[in-house]
Amino acid sequence: MSNITEPQWFAVYTRNNFARRVKSRLEEAGVECYLPMRWQERVYNGRKRRVEVPLIPNVVFIRVEPDACYDILNELSLPVRYVLDRAERRPAPITDKQMSDFRFLVEMPDDCLTLVDIPLAAGDRVRVIAGPMKGVEGELIRIKGHRRVVVRLNDVISVATTYIPATMLEKIDE
Repeated sequence: MSNITEPQWFAVYTRNNFARRVKSRLEEAGVECYLPMRWQERVYNGRKRRVEVPLIPNVVFIRVEPDACYDILNELSLPVRYVLDRAERRPAPITDKQMSDFRFLVEMPDDCLTLVDIPLAAGDRVRVIAGPMKGVEGELIRIKGHRRVVVRLNDVISVATTYIPATMLEKIDE
């Protein structure tokens, strides 16, 4: 058995308006990272412009080995801190499945998603078994009276899909 650990995803908070700079520095150092972006209309000097902004302000996702997570950030002198697992008081890992589901949902058209920033009640874990979101796993909740699947990333963000019929869902036994 080897002591080599597999890289895992972690979320890090940055200073205000530093997410793009942190991402650039990480990429230059060869660290795999992800900064979800979205288009937003803003008014500058009385003119509307579409600008690309981070989907989650001040958060960058990085994929590193758990044993080296602090070493990398210290070497690069980045103004960041990890999202911590409250129980264990150490960086909270995000599974590859959660991250791939999150990335898939973020790349969907805006009218298919709702960002959920309210505390969610515990619900059934479900998997979408048909349609364009097939394979996405999350929690079943109701928002505005409609069934939605929510993918949560360790207290960082929750992303909810549009309405999904019950026939397209299966319950996951834990």
